[in-house]
Amino acid sequence: MSPAGNRLVPPQCLFVFIDLEATGLDVSTDDIIEIGALCCLWKDGEWCEWSPAPFQQYVATSRKLDPFIVKLTGITNVKLDSCGIPVERAFSLLVQWLEDCRAKAPRNVGELCPTWLVAHNGLCFDFPMLASVDKQIADSRRFFPQRPLSLFRRLGVSGVVDTLRVSRQLGGSRGHSLSKLHRVYARGSTVTFHSAVGDCEALAAVAASPKFSRAWATERIGLALDKIQILGRVSTPQETACRQPEVPPRTASRAPVKVAAQQAAVPPVSPAPAPFFWRAFCCRRRKQAWLASESLQGSTQYGTS
Repeated sequence: MSPAGNRLVPPQCLFVFIDLEATGLDVSTDDIIEIGALCCLWKDGEWCEWSPAPFQQYVATSRKLDPFIVKLTGITNVKLDSCGIPVERAFSLLVQWLEDCRAKAPRNVGELCPTWLVAHNGLCFDFPMLASVDKQIADSRRFFPQRPLSLFRRLGVSGVVDTLRVSRQLGGSRGHSLSKLHRVYARGSTVTFHSAVGDCEALAAVAASPKFSRAWATERIGLALDKIQILGRVSTPQETACRQPEVPPRTASRAPVKVAAQQAAVPPVSPAPAPFFWRAFCCRRRKQAWLASESLQGSTQYGTS
């Protein structure tokens, strides 16, 4: 089985290329500041010419943006104050946009074919960020129980694809960042990187290249939604190094909430040995407990004889 996934992409499918810009890389504490999405149709082993208008929305945040984020994305607090909306409203608009895309799809396509989300480094950043923010929204309502991956179900998503894992599986490139992949596989197109819609257009151009299209048609690159779990625990440095070698700084993540797959699980990492003083302390406590139990047994024996 391929390490990149556990399911073949259906012969007819709506792919939604999605990209998020955030205040940082911690999916449990940082905020989304921009959402971009682009819908494409995959049918009979090739990409169709049908392409609706992309989705782009700024999201308001109460945080002051780091100068590095401002320089990287071109998004400022002034722009978010004037154009940003609450993240819950942004999610509702995203769901409505996808429903409109299905309605405008070619005849007998939108209602029948499944919908898959595609993101670069999505399993470590974009998908956990969507799930984490959606969980925070649900927890703030108090009276409504939280369902895992509820936003994905509202979008009608059947599975997800991480193109970073696809790129590593295919090999043949010196790097796996989106800009390097675009330079190798989509030289003719011009996009604006580190903007949500620009990254979606770059990702769609990379996916439309012949090498990626062959992988789309023949390799097991997808993860079904029922195989995805949200694990609310902090990843150890050993697990992070084992899971994401050679991750570029743009897509690196030390997320306490991660998306994993049952069929593509991280290899087990043996825990680091405990410090000497801790082992000595535990040994002393065990010895004290043993002496206490021996003395208790002795007193009971002599008292009954």
